[in-house]
Amino acid sequence: MKLLTRIYRGKIVGVVSAGGIALIALIAFGLLETSKLESNVAVLYAGNIAPVSELDAIRIAEMDMRRQFWRALALRNPDVTTKAIQSIRGSIEKLDRAWSRYFPVGISSAEERALANVLVRDLPRFKDIVKEGVALLADARYDAASKWLDSNIDFMDRLDTRLGQDIAVNTRQAERFAQECASIVNTTFMVGSGFVGAVLLLVAGLFFYLLRERNDVKRETRYHLWMANRVFEHASNGVMVINKNGLIERINPGFTILTGYTQDEVIGRSPCLLNSGRQNRTFYEDLWHRLNETGHWKGEVWNRGKDGRIYLESMSMSGIRDRDGHYSHFVAFSSDVTQRQLEEERLSYLATHDALTGLLNRAQFGEHLRQAILRAKRKLTRVALLFIDLDGFKQINDTLGHGVGDLVLKTVASRIRQSLRESDVIARFGGDEFTVILEDITDPQDVARIAHNLVASIGRPMDIDSTQARVTTSVGISLFPDHGAGPNELLKRADMAMYEAKDSGKNDFQFCALTEDATAMHSAEDAQADQAE
Repeated sequence: MKLLTRIYRGKIVGVVSAGGIALIALIAFGLLETSKLESNVAVLYAGNIAPVSELDAIRIAEMDMRRQFWRALALRNPDVTTKAIQSIRGSIEKLDRAWSRYFPVGISSAEERALANVLVRDLPRFKDIVKEGVALLADARYDAASKWLDSNIDFMDRLDTRLGQDIAVNTRQAERFAQECASIVNTTFMVGSGFVGAVLLLVAGLFFYLLRERNDVKRETRYHLWMANRVFEHASNGVMVINKNGLIERINPGFTILTGYTQDEVIGRSPCLLNSGRQNRTFYEDLWHRLNETGHWKGEVWNRGKDGRIYLESMSMSGIRDRDGHYSHFVAFSSDVTQRQLEEERLSYLATHDALTGLLNRAQFGEHLRQAILRAKRKLTRVALLFIDLDGFKQINDTLGHGVGDLVLKTVASRIRQSLRESDVIARFGGDEFTVILEDITDPQDVARIAHNLVASIGRPMDIDSTQARVTTSVGISLFPDHGAGPNELLKRADMAMYEAKDSGKNDFQFCALTEDATAMHSAEDAQADQAE
């Protein structure tokens, strides 16, 4: 043995040296790859995960400002407006904090920096625009605020799109770093295995070290897979996984809660089983075309649940690519927004109608009057405007209470409806005042008969909660184009005529006495005689 050792000492030394160098190289390689992994993980968090969180916070703040602004415009209530302004100002502060945390420390690529530079330019402008809108709301200049919103909505949409692009860039970078991390782990394992096979005795210690590292990675990977499954199962939104053939592969409990279908009932079936029939074939063709082209689709869909209930669903779909770059699966995230839609419709109704009587409100009436005048100009016809004011209503409020007063107003509104055509426009102008638009008028005496019927109908006694109540009414009438060319002028003339009716003893109607058409103006008794004829 000693002889062999002396003979092959040089080769043994060479082999041992080579093994030592290989061992050192392996250790150095392993440490280098581990360092890269740690560096990528650090970049992944600081340059992508944290920025996505801050950008999302900016986007939420921006959308919340817009939502509060819409709510204030829809309700036009001072208390709601004040709360909306406070919320908007709080959102501005949140936006500033999130932006300061994101920029510039969160920038990790040239593409992201280009988008961030655009945001550096647009965010101050957005805040200035919002502050201008807040000032308009604070002054209760709702119409100006509405025009302001319309004029800036495109810019706000572009800002939201740029925020979405920035988030998407960070998401792609995160995916790339995650893939690089996975590649580092796989490379480390393969190189370690090769060295262990070649020089098992010399690198046994390193082999066990790498084995331990591999087990740690696998353990962490299993933990993340377990966590991903837990998130999937406990997500409040419905989640549906669709394969490239358009068949459902997996759903979560949130999907079952949303649709009523269990996993056994939908696996291997097409999502078409949820089709409510409210969207046509073109809608779904466009959806899948966009999804295959861009990998993303977001919108609202009317679907039908297992119990037949039709609901509005907010859906976001994303494509998952395989290693060849082809889409192998699509994931759909869904939530029921039916109640939100109903609430928006309710707010839209309240923005145009009087809450007590259900009639049009003052602002909406003005728009109808403008449109009626435009139609009359085209058709060369007349429009009659009736301004109705209740006589004795204040006494009812003072003696019987506001509850009875509200019931009286509702009864009056109902009697006005019953006295007019369905095509006639009726509005509660404010307090105990009502307005009516009559179109296609050829003879002022027709208006007089209608006014007489209104005075008679409103003046009938009312049985309100076993209490007898009675109001009369004074009606002022103006005609287009006889008494004015615009809405404001017609309202002013009708208002003046209404006061003339009051001065004449109330419970009567009166035409505006500014033109020769005054000869066609009748008192209530004259109109009754005309009807008798």
